[in-house]
This record gives sequence, C-alpha cells and structure tokens, in this order.
Amino acid sequence: MTPHRSRLASVDEVVYLRFRKYVNDGSLIVVEGSGDLPFPIARVFYIQGVSVGGVRGDHAHINCKQVLVSAHGKCEVICDDGTRKATFELSSPDQAVYVPPPIWAFERFLTPGAVLVVFADVRYDETDYIRDYSEFQRYRREER
Repeated sequence: MTPHRSRLASVDEVVYLRFRKYVNDGSLIVVEGSGDLPFPIARVFYIQGVSVGGVRGDHAHINCKQVLVSAHGKCEVICDDGTRKATFELSSPDQAVYVPPPIWAFERFLTPGAVLVVFADVRYDETDYIRDYSEFQRYRREER
C-alpha cells in the first residue's frame, strides 16, 4: 500500500514552468532536474501518435509529481482537485506544466503529430495511481 500524503494540493499549485531556450539556427531547450524542475528526475516518458481530440492520462497520482511539456504540437492539460478545474495549454517546447499530487489530470491532443513529454519524480508504480474518478473524490474527502 502506498503511504498517504500529508497535504492535498489544489489546482492553484498547478503552474506553468519556462525552460531555458537558446536560438541559433534552430533551438536548444535545456531541462535539468536540479534547477529547472521542482524535483529530481526519476522517469521520463513520451506520448505520441494520439489522434486529434484524443485524451490520455485521466487519472491522479497519490505521490508522483509530474512536469508535462509538448515537445511538438499542441496539447491541453485539464487539472481537477475535486472542487475546481483549470486548463493549461502547451504549445511550445520551452513551456511546461507542473502537476503535483493528488490532482486528477488528463491531456487532450489538439494537433496532428503532437508529442507530450512527461518528467516524473518516481519510477512507475501502479499502486500510486487512482484511475476511477469517484475513488479520487473519496480519497480527497478522506485525506482532508
């Protein structure tokens, strides 16, 4: 069983991040876990090949912190803390969204060929996922 968090994040804590970008016949975007992310990187994964309008995610994490960036194309990240929702648009690879736990989030792919990169502070652990929205709401109520 994954340990419970001591405090519940709200959508107010989901924020945009900006990465350093160097332009010279193309661009170089730098992401270093020690300074550009609010946590050390334990895992990186890419989501690609999702049809326009397609949705990925649609879950919450108990402990995992994530930073999402659209490496190519446009995506929106819809975040929900059980009370309020907020939508964040990602359309530039030097801009990202930090999603702390436990926030319910899903990503909608808005352009063909969009690629979403996710940085996480922990390795994959299925017990960290809440995949049912009613369970998420119950978890938020019980942890207050």
